[in-house]
Amino acid sequence: MTYIFKTPHAHFFHELEWRIFLIDLGLLLMLLGVALTSARFWPIIMAALQGLSVMAHLAKILDQAILPYVYFGLASLLSWPIVILLITATARHRLRLRRFGVDFSWVWQLPPAYRAGWLVHERRADRRLERD
Repeated sequence: MTYIFKTPHAHFFHELEWRIFLIDLGLLLMLLGVALTSARFWPIIMAALQGLSVMAHLAKILDQAILPYVYFGLASLLSWPIVILLITATARHRLRLRRFGVDFSWVWQLPPAYRAGWLVHERRADRRLERD
């Protein structure tokens, strides 16, 4: 999607790329929403990397003298670790589904005891005490 909205190649990243900045900002907001509702840690890392990309755009707003190659590197090359992280997280999710049959991805899917702060081994010890 970013490729469609980029400026012509001759002036690419010489000035602030407003359209790419807005796309990156929207993606950051969506990743923050996922990170706040997910039961996994990887969306937090993805949001942090996307935040660095947005900060590159903000740096260009503050200082127009930033070299185009540096601006391009900061704003666009940080997306590759996000893609690699997404592929890895998806593969691990599929592995957990195949291994355990269930994988709680979202906070509202977690068992009530887990949301109340119980750890698995503490819950087992509590059940043993209830039986005795």
